[in-house]
Parts: sequence; C-alpha cells; structure tokens
Amino acid sequence: MEKKKCYTLTNNMDDYRNLEFTGYCWMSDEQFPRIVDGVFALPAIGKNPFVAEANLYSKNQQISISIEHNDGRYLVGIVDWNEANKDNSFELEEQTYLSHRLTELRGGQNLKEIIMVRAWVAVEEPLCENMEELRPAWRAFKGFKSKSI
Repeated sequence: MEKKKCYTLTNNMDDYRNLEFTGYCWMSDEQFPRIVDGVFALPAIGKNPFVAEANLYSKNQQISISIEHNDGRYLVGIVDWNEANKDNSFELEEQTYLSHRLTELRGGQNLKEIIMVRAWVAVEEPLCENMEELRPAWRAFKGFKSKSI
C-alpha cells in the first residue's frame, strides 16, 4: 500500500473547490485581506485582480490550503491533517501570530490571531559530523483565534 502524502504542492485547488473554508484572501488590488467563511473559488490565472496570498482551513475535511501568486502562476500548498498527524517524519510546531491587517479590517474590535503550524524534518548534516538537524519542510494555516478587547 502506497503511503499517502500529507503535503502537496500544485498549481490549482480544483479537487477542493466545493469545501467550506475559514481563512483569509488578500487580492492584488486591495489594501486589506478579506475574511473567507464558506466556499472559496480561486480566480483564473492571468486575470486581474489576482490572489496575492490566501490561507484557508477546512475543519470538517481537515485540509489546509495556502495560495501564493508567484511569477504569473499560483503556488498552492495543500496539507491533509489526517495524514500529517500520522506521519512521524515531521515534528509539528503550532504558533500564533497577531494579524494587524485583519485587526484593522475589524476596526480593532475583535483581534484575530492566525494559527500556523510549521513542520520540521530531521536531516543528516554532513558539515556537522552527520548529526541530524531540523529543517523547515512546510507551514500551514490552521484557523483563527479571536480575542475581544
């Protein structure tokens, strides 16, 4: 049986177009990101405005998607959390970040912290007597934490 990958890098998210997501999308012509709460459709490449950055999380399907526009194409990173939690080759580290742009979008009434998970992989380093060192493998958005002020 072939091991299923927990992380995939592709150019589209066609297989996930009908999923419900929470997250944000920052379009190329906007000053602030938009909050995504529902189905997300990735605009066609070559059209303006384009997605400059987006981070989406489907709690029901346990899927995270990150989208970046790079050199005229989309880079779409997809994490399957069901597989990631089974994969012992990664060390997962959860971090939260305060998003000032999302705070400004909300008028400062409800600060949004972004939950990101960084995956580290152990690699033998020949310049360090072949001892293992941790290197970043991928990162993924895993939702928001809200705080009232």
